[in-house]
Amino acid sequence: MTSDKIIEYLKKHVPNFKHNLRGNTPMFTCPYCGEMSCRFIPGTAKVDCMACKNQGDIVDIAKALGHTDATETDEQIQDKLYISLNVDTKVKKEILDFYFNSGWDLVPLTRNSKIPYEQDWPNKEHTRPAEWDIWLKTGLNFGVKCGKKSQITIIDVDQETIPPEIDAIKGNPLIQKTPRGWHLIYKYTELPTTRIEEYKTDILNNGKQCVIYPSIVDDQPRNYVTPLILTEIPPGFQKLLTDKLTPTSRANDEDKDNAPPVIDENFKINIEDLTLKNDNLDGCCNTTFLQLGGILRKQLSTQDSGFVLKVLNKHLLEKPMDSKRVDNIIKSLEKYSVFEEKDLLAAIFKYLKIVEFANSREIKDALGFKKESIDKALAHLAKEQQVIKKGRNFYAIKRANWKEGLNLSSVVLDFKVPYFDNCANLAWGDMLLLGSKSKYGKTTIAMNIIKSLAEQGKKSYYISLEAGSRFTQTALALGLREGDFKWDFVSDPTKITLEDNAITILDWLLIEDKAMTDSVMKYFIEQLYKTQGFLIAFVQLKETGDYFAPNMIKQFPALAARYLYTGDGSGIDGEWILDAIRDPKIHMKSGKIPCQYDWKEKRLRTLEEIQEAKNKNMI
Repeated sequence: MTSDKIIEYLKKHVPNFKHNLRGNTPMFTCPYCGEMSCRFIPGTAKVDCMACKNQGDIVDIAKALGHTDATETDEQIQDKLYISLNVDTKVKKEILDFYFNSGWDLVPLTRNSKIPYEQDWPNKEHTRPAEWDIWLKTGLNFGVKCGKKSQITIIDVDQETIPPEIDAIKGNPLIQKTPRGWHLIYKYTELPTTRIEEYKTDILNNGKQCVIYPSIVDDQPRNYVTPLILTEIPPGFQKLLTDKLTPTSRANDEDKDNAPPVIDENFKINIEDLTLKNDNLDGCCNTTFLQLGGILRKQLSTQDSGFVLKVLNKHLLEKPMDSKRVDNIIKSLEKYSVFEEKDLLAAIFKYLKIVEFANSREIKDALGFKKESIDKALAHLAKEQQVIKKGRNFYAIKRANWKEGLNLSSVVLDFKVPYFDNCANLAWGDMLLLGSKSKYGKTTIAMNIIKSLAEQGKKSYYISLEAGSRFTQTALALGLREGDFKWDFVSDPTKITLEDNAITILDWLLIEDKAMTDSVMKYFIEQLYKTQGFLIAFVQLKETGDYFAPNMIKQFPALAARYLYTGDGSGIDGEWILDAIRDPKIHMKSGKIPCQYDWKEKRLRTLEEIQEAKNKNMI
């Protein structure tokens, strides 16, 4: 049950209900005492009244308001509330589990339509429930790839009544009701994707996708009307369909996945300019060698061009020229320029893109042109806003790499983020910034996160700023074993690259020059974009508990939080103070998550986790 649905319920049943969604902590009328003093516990759908101190979920609220029967179980109460608030989460979960267990490859469709969200949908793969949850939250429709991709064949009957000839022999397919007809879903069988007009029926197989539950098209929902079971298409029904196939549809019954690749026969490498005819090299042909040097000079520096000419002179000519004559030809290459101005400009721009920045002398040495020519070309590039000068160095201005598609599959995390999973929508490419004061146990918290991830089957990459192996004792106390995570000592993490698709924990990010905070943070954001990893970076806080350079440091991460002690300051009681959440799961941008530390087990848990464990007799 989401917080929005709880607010909807309270509006209907709490007299004079008011709510204020402004500010860091949304407040609303308490269902227990009626005061405007209630809020949601961060990361949960439980209410917490600061006046009467009562807490509870939707079932507790319904009991307090007298909307339940004493004979009903909590599960029965919850089911009734789900129905009254039009929440069919349990039904959706059952069907999505069926999709997953059946190996269906789904297609995201645009809201309220049949149109695929992705242009290249046949070549994308979406088989993970975590992806599908994102579609549900964003209101996307669902399609399924027919044929071999999902191992299903769908017979789409496009009329209100199934034709008697089909109905009598259709067997027991999984049937989905559509606004205009029926989808008969079977295990995959080799039939062509085609239309049988006589029955107003389509065979949906390889290369097709079909709209499925929980999609809504033109405000009309899709629903299954039979049990979630897949069966083979009966032989008699398959024969009926096969007999109705036209020659055209039979010809199209080819497995396109096995078609040979298309080869562009017009693709050729033009080597005419590089062809060297022996009969032109008579031992004294300065002109031919000079022309050849001009050709080489288009791609090579003067020095490299000269080296090639000397090799050709020594090993290819029957009567080699003396070395002085070759040296004179090489010197003349500076005057004999077959390089047009646009070629020089392109060469400089290409070089700057490779090395990122360089001064004019470095460019001259690398490309082998006169300093005067380099300076003139750089001035032109700067005027045309293709390069920019900072100090003595020149930088190539990067153009945006515009894209059309949104990769839905790459953003979804396939694990729960410790402490913060209930309060923020987090994705691959995100950074978490976690602050704590000196001696507040950053390393212990890091090891707790690694432990939680290891329990989910995820191996982390741990980077320690402190030499030695002080984290080892905590890791051993938590029950971590060799192989649960990888680690390294790195004094300056900005000198390394993150691993692709990896969870990296940085303990801790030291920025000595606080004025460089934005540059350091940008470096990691760029690294995450390139690697599509997930970074948890710890930072040191001031003794007051505040961030260094707070305005710069909080604008980059998907979530920023500080861990501080509460209570008597012994380190047992503490809380995460949520300072910034880019994409909250409930209506909140900040808040607090109370925690408790077990000194014996070295385990830091949220109070909610502790309570859940007690309920299960785990603690």
